Amino acid sequence: MTRPLNPDEPEEKPSWLYPLILAGITAAIGVVILWLYLGPSIDDLTGASVRPTAQSDIYQVVLGERRFDIPGNYIRLPSSRRSGPADEIALDALLPDLHGFAEGEDEEIRDVTRNSAVVSITLENGAPRLDERARFERIYLKNADLTQTHPDYEGFKVTVMGADSGYAGQKLFTREDDGRFVLILCTPDDNEQEIGGLCIREMAWGPGLTVIYTFRGGRLKSWREIDERVSALLKRLEPAAAARAARLDGSGLGGRQVDIEDRHVELVRRLAVLDVFRHHAQEVDAQIDFGRVLDVGARAQIDRLVAERVAQIGFDAQHVLAVHGGSPEMSPAAPGRSIWRASPPRSSSAS
Repeated sequence: MTRPLNPDEPEEKPSWLYPLILAGITAAIGVVILWLYLGPSIDDLTGASVRPTAQSDIYQVVLGERRFDIPGNYIRLPSSRRSGPADEIALDALLPDLHGFAEGEDEEIRDVTRNSAVVSITLENGAPRLDERARFERIYLKNADLTQTHPDYEGFKVTVMGADSGYAGQKLFTREDDGRFVLILCTPDDNEQEIGGLCIREMAWGPGLTVIYTFRGGRLKSWREIDERVSALLKRLEPAAAARAARLDGSGLGGRQVDIEDRHVELVRRLAVLDVFRHHAQEVDAQIDFGRVLDVGARAQIDRLVAERVAQIGFDAQHVLAVHGGSPEMSPAAPGRSIWRASPPRSSSAS
């Protein structure tokens, strides 16, 4: 390149400069496209994508006043694998025993076919805003096609949702089961994509906690077994629940029927029911209050299942006699500790 003799003339650029710039721009665009196709996504970088792990390190997750000790191989999202307070946490487990992900189970954990072994469980801080019966009566029945009749299925009454409603193509399965009302909403199968319909149940789990679990429609026949295993898993993951169950077993107090023999058996029984009610919340009267919408990734074509919900659990434990040195009264509790504290005994002069 030579400098022009006349300073007013423009300087000549090398002939290879512009092709080099064009090649650089093309290469940069190619790198970006390759990154988008092959590189990690934003969700991958932030830990918001589903990445199972076989590591079983324990994370102490606190939801309100409840603490759960959860192995990492149950927790769905990498960003959720940490100890501390949380509003909700999503878990994945595999049938038949609802164990966490293990090495060599990549295909099983990603299976979305009709008979997939995956059961997904979401724990949410806060009680459901509608219990199952209220949700059925106040929301789903209004969107059902009552002109269609459907035979019962494995003990469930089947309700077909209206074609012009937001639940088109979905079915409700309801039943009375051991004194509780059970409601399961299922989406249809996508046979073209070989995606099984998703069945979802949302329920209260003791004070201040909502449990939502889902499974594929081919497993609906085994619903009771799944429900029992979900309950057993949650009891194992919550230290306070496990300790209380051990105390009850050791003292001969089992399950829903708490047998306490003294002259105040009915009064003390009431307190015992309150003490175990975080596992039997359906036995507590619910006050109904209108709720919100739950997002559920049902399948490729259905990525929102609406489940407006309500249930403000409340009960009255007043007027309890101080038979055993004090009456229990509600108090905020540290995670993992009992929600009861004993008040000082009443003096004889107080009576």
